[in-house]
Amino acid sequence: MKKVFLIVLDSFGIGEMEDAEIYGDKGTNTIGSVSKSSFFHVPNLQKLGLFILRV
Repeated sequence: MKKVFLIVLDSFGIGEMEDAEIYGDKGTNTIGSVSKSSFFHVPNLQKLGLFILRV
């Protein structure tokens, strides 16, 4: 039997929305802040495309 692991990164902000200032979230970027830590190491999430920017 195969197993599946599902990782949900809910509220793992990758930037702000247009209305962020209304809610006091101006400048929010959780992943940006966390990734500056020397303990941040997520090679499998990188392989899955976590840091691929699409403009």
